[in-house]
Order: sequence, then structure tokens, then C-alpha cells
Amino acid sequence: MENLDDYNSPWKRAAFEFALAIAVIVLFILIGIAAYNAVQEEIRQQQLIGGELLKKCQQVYLVDVYPYNQSSNIDRAKLEEFYRMNRECRIFNLTDLDPIFLRNVQ
Repeated sequence: MENLDDYNSPWKRAAFEFALAIAVIVLFILIGIAAYNAVQEEIRQQQLIGGELLKKCQQVYLVDVYPYNQSSNIDRAKLEEFYRMNRECRIFNLTDLDPIFLRNVQ
């Protein structure tokens, strides 16, 4: 039978605890990197979806609301109807939907 004191020496225990602490730190770093990459991918997806949604909302806006003579004011009732009928477009304000309006305001 081996002497158990060989495995219970303070140096071996300290080395084991140090290795365990390093392993836990590495594990948390890997989890953090994976979470960061997942968040970045989600942001990329949301930007892609937002870009496609903005294009769709701009197209509907130009057909339904945009004043054809470009000099008249935007019909508030048409704009409210547009936002009521296209709920997903509510995240965009008028300057997002109408770049010409934005240039005229500036």
C-alpha cells in the first residue's frame, strides 16, 4: 500500500488548486468569447433585417404617403394611416422613410 502522505503534500495540493483555478478561468474566458460572438451575430442579423424592413417601409411610404408634387406638405392623415396599417414600420420616423424630407428640413 502506498503512503497517502505523498498525495497530500502541500505543494501537490497547491499545484492542483492552481491548475483548477486556471481551468476555471479559461472556461469562463471561452464562455465569454462564445457569448460575445453570439451577440455580434445577433446584431448583424438585426441590422440585416432592419435594412430590409426599412427598404420595404420606404417603398410602401413612397406609394401611399409621399406627395407626388414634392412641394406640398405631407398629408398627416395619410401618414397616420400608413403607420396604422404598417405596424412594423413604426420603428422608423419620417426622416428615415423620406430622405428628401430630411434634406428639406436640414
